[in-house]
Amino acid sequence: LGGTLRQVGVLAAAGLVALDEVLPGLGDDAARTARLAEGLAALGFAVEPPATNLLYFSLTPGHEFTAEALVARCAAEGVRFLVVPGADPNRMRMVTHHQVNDDGVERALAVISGACADGV
Repeated sequence: LGGTLRQVGVLAAAGLVALDEVLPGLGDDAARTARLAEGLAALGFAVEPPATNLLYFSLTPGHEFTAEALVARCAAEGVRFLVVPGADPNRMRMVTHHQVNDDGVERALAVISGACADGV
């Protein structure tokens, strides 16, 4: 903020946008996260129950590819998520937000399903 608050209006505007436009859609984000969890579980992933718009899931022994390979394949098709840094190289994370709609969720599941079917 630089010691003065001349730009307080700019900061306040961002807060107003969040309250007016983003906050009302949080329930939709949660529903989309639940749909992703359901779809990934159906594909054989170990899915942690989502508490927010963050979804954590892992490869299971039935998957014959790495999480890194899956993330790279899906990214090449425009579906972006990541391998969670840490001890478990099979754990991944997806995030829903106000720019992800129902069609995006279904497309993500279709891309992941295709990658799994192809063995990545």
